[in-house]
Amino acid sequence: MYSLTSSMTVSDRPSVVSSSKEMNGDAANFSVVGKKPKVVFVLGGPGSGKGTQCAKIVENYGFVHLSAGDLLRAEINSGSENGTMIQNMIKEGKIVPAEVTVGLLQKAMSESKVQKFLIDGFPRNEENRVIFERVTKIDPEFILFFHCTEQEMEKRLLSRNQGRVDDNIDTIRKRFKVFVDSSLPVIEYYEIRGKVRKVDAARPIDEVFDSIKPLFMPFVQDDLLTLSENLLHAIDNGDYTTYKRLCDTEVTSFVPEAQGHLVQGLDFQRFYFDLVLETKKLAVACPSVQSIISSPTVSVLSDDVGLVTYTRLQQKLGSPSEGMVVAYNETRLWKRVKSTEGEWEWKNVHLHQSKTPSS
Repeated sequence: MYSLTSSMTVSDRPSVVSSSKEMNGDAANFSVVGKKPKVVFVLGGPGSGKGTQCAKIVENYGFVHLSAGDLLRAEINSGSENGTMIQNMIKEGKIVPAEVTVGLLQKAMSESKVQKFLIDGFPRNEENRVIFERVTKIDPEFILFFHCTEQEMEKRLLSRNQGRVDDNIDTIRKRFKVFVDSSLPVIEYYEIRGKVRKVDAARPIDEVFDSIKPLFMPFVQDDLLTLSENLLHAIDNGDYTTYKRLCDTEVTSFVPEAQGHLVQGLDFQRFYFDLVLETKKLAVACPSVQSIISSPTVSVLSDDVGLVTYTRLQQKLGSPSEGMVVAYNETRLWKRVKSTEGEWEWKNVHLHQSKTPSS
């Protein structure tokens, strides 16, 4: 089985967590607001295996797969005024303006709850690239380029049986030429900027995917740190529903309040949340709590296991003791499991907490 161990400190993090307050030093406030979309462009010749690998990336890393061609077809099928205009242009043999295609991509991204996108077969040319960058103000994380010889791609296209009318030798070679003439300049542009991740796509499917996995480890690390931040946010706000959703039902905890015992299950945590709610009911002015994660390190131990360690700085607000900070060293073990809907999701399966010597 393929496995990978990778660690990241906050200074290595692909995207620093944005906050409603200023961050000091290496402390990252967990209040995540307005996170910028992350985009990976996927390019490769016809038959290079882009679609197959995109499906595996979506399943394993939670990306949204967007295809400019699919979006154009969906807009036509919607019967909208915009869709009619697109259909008429295609019938007349005209090229759909880049602004229209980019507009559909931007609309799809804005409507998505997930903000990680694989944009397949785009930008097809330099005009697409320029318009996308100008309209969205998004710089792609990298370009995933599936490199494959024309002979291999031709062989794959001729052997597949998908009922595509353009999978004949003449049209296949025309598609190759279009890719070379239009898309290669885009790849060259990003290569100069150090953004191209070239993959040998001539190998078997699983081997190709194994070579892709390390490229997506920073996204996994970022996700695990964000999940840990969200968990602390739920604790500070007495949000048991979110806490329960992020934890495994058999989560184990080793915390000072357990007096040396390993606690299993959510009952202990539920008792804590109920106590917080009861305190808020009784108190006229119950102080709020704010946690800040400091010096986090994220380690991906395998495809399905991750470890997040950090110092949690907990501060009470709106009380006589306002400004006093209690510090804990915390380690959270996360495991990737399949939900009842059959989708992969990360669950917190263990917490180890201890007070720092200064606390």
